[in-house]
Amino acid sequence: SRSGSESGGDDIVETAESTGQDPKGVVEAKKQLFNESMDTLMTMGLRSVDGTGIARIVGQKKEDSVAPVKKDSRSASGPGSECGSLDLFDEEEEDEFNELPPGMKSDRGLGLGLGNRSNSWKSTEALGMGRGQGALRRVLRAYSMYDAKVGYCQGMNFITAMFLTFLTEEEAFWLLVVVMNEEPYKLRELFGEDMAGTHEVLYIAEKLLAQFLPKLSKHMEAESIHVSMFVTQWLLTVYTSTFPFELVARVWDSFLVEGWKVVYRVMLSLLEFASKDILELRFEDILHYFREFPSKVNGPTIMAGSLKIALKRKHIQKHVNEWRRHAGDDEPRKHPHSSFYSIRRRASDETSSVSAATLNSLARVNALSKIASNPLKKQVKEIVVEDLSEPLLPIIGKMKFAVLLHNVVTPEECSELIDRAEENGFHDAYIYDRRTNEAHRNCIRYIVDDAKLADDWYERVLNALTGTPLEKKLMNAPWIDNNARAKLTGKEDERYRAVGLNERLRLLKYKQGEFFHSHNDAVFVRGPNEGERAGETSSVSMHVYLNQKFKGGLTTFHGQGRHMDVKPRTGSILIFEHDILHEGQTVTHGKKYVVRTDVMYSTAKAGLTSDASGTTLTQEL
Repeated sequence: SRSGSESGGDDIVETAESTGQDPKGVVEAKKQLFNESMDTLMTMGLRSVDGTGIARIVGQKKEDSVAPVKKDSRSASGPGSECGSLDLFDEEEEDEFNELPPGMKSDRGLGLGLGNRSNSWKSTEALGMGRGQGALRRVLRAYSMYDAKVGYCQGMNFITAMFLTFLTEEEAFWLLVVVMNEEPYKLRELFGEDMAGTHEVLYIAEKLLAQFLPKLSKHMEAESIHVSMFVTQWLLTVYTSTFPFELVARVWDSFLVEGWKVVYRVMLSLLEFASKDILELRFEDILHYFREFPSKVNGPTIMAGSLKIALKRKHIQKHVNEWRRHAGDDEPRKHPHSSFYSIRRRASDETSSVSAATLNSLARVNALSKIASNPLKKQVKEIVVEDLSEPLLPIIGKMKFAVLLHNVVTPEECSELIDRAEENGFHDAYIYDRRTNEAHRNCIRYIVDDAKLADDWYERVLNALTGTPLEKKLMNAPWIDNNARAKLTGKEDERYRAVGLNERLRLLKYKQGEFFHSHNDAVFVRGPNEGERAGETSSVSMHVYLNQKFKGGLTTFHGQGRHMDVKPRTGSILIFEHDILHEGQTVTHGKKYVVRTDVMYSTAKAGLTSDASGTTLTQEL
């Protein structure tokens, strides 16, 4: 920390003396360089290339990710690297580079490509990048080769750009290596494929907020605002992404000495500063406030406020232990920081998957206080509830209702349902895509109307969610547009509420090679001939998994180039809003059995006002 500051200070003085500028002007120029570099990386990103060039960005095998090397005494070694001189140019840049005038080419074969590159900025400038942007690109590419398993992840660019404001390219590279891999920083865990470190720091942030700012915490909980909705970017980039430079520099001066304690103290100071305004706002206004909040921050004020917060290392360690203890409850983990779910980029070559789960509830366990009369057998295990809303947030870009419940249906009940379907026989359930004339779904199914079983499952789900925010969301369906009318008119009889499950149960059987490609579930509305139930509308899908001894067949949510897998377990129930894009992946071995139905909603006036014409396609799907 000290040597870096001194190096940066000497550089500023030397630049000022050689150019005749005021030192303050040099600092302002460096700030501008920093901001331009970050803006460019957000829009440009880093292109992945084939094995003949630099490492592919994320998730590639080690042997495919390192460029051919030639021996050099200045080579680096580290996770995922090979000894030798590494080429920082991809094939497309190679062609562009060869077309440059001879005077604009530079020596590219030294060390990590960071040393003796006095003219390298000229070539990057010719390729459409400024000097600072080229430096940022080279450092990030070098690190992606040094640590091929992590590669490049969005967020690292902000940190590296800040380093380059004070340091040379080589110094910035090695400082990045230190803060990514060494104690007390370990930023690498935040950028790993399963983002285990990110989940941990968000959990700690949530607990510290409740401990030190309880009034603000309760207000945000009442407004369904979770810390992950606004502090993720703060913590993932250690404030370099959005906050004023005067705050960023002070935070990092302390962070390099103290580690994560200062990051949490600054977070609490920021929220304490904002609390007076937030306590007067509602959900949408709070989100808008946080979008504009960084521009209102005064760095010295926030840092002074952070020093007044009585946060101790023991407070942080308590929540760290708590998180890791919970993370190890469900099943053995290879890594002590591993979480219950992962968010993976579609471009990844990895084929492993893990069960989706919650960041907030940490597998909240609710013992059933009462189990309704069961047409099959009574449950003997307690239900485990996993809120998927937060893990889905970075995938679909908004908070959606999604929950996974384990042990709702016993293995014996599942077996009896499968036997029942096999005895009665299955029918073709193919759906064809008219655009391609190929199968969109190619399984078979058994359909039965069983109101008693549907009611029993519904009561089990409600019992499991009783007393949680998830119960309120499931019952009131705040996402249904018609609820807005109830708010405007003040008439509760126009508000939709859950009334039970669709009694038409569709038991789908997927054999090896069968699938259901990406789709959204449509709405089913009961027609006028349904009597008192006329007008009931579906809004939430329910999958009841009857077995797990098969390969493939994951339920996968999609959005924004990312996806999240849910691994079926015997007796688990997945519930989610209709309009979330999802698919049933191809079964590669064995047979998969799953029941598909819906949660139905109705207003007090539904039976009188419905003009629906009857059963829709959704009831048959």
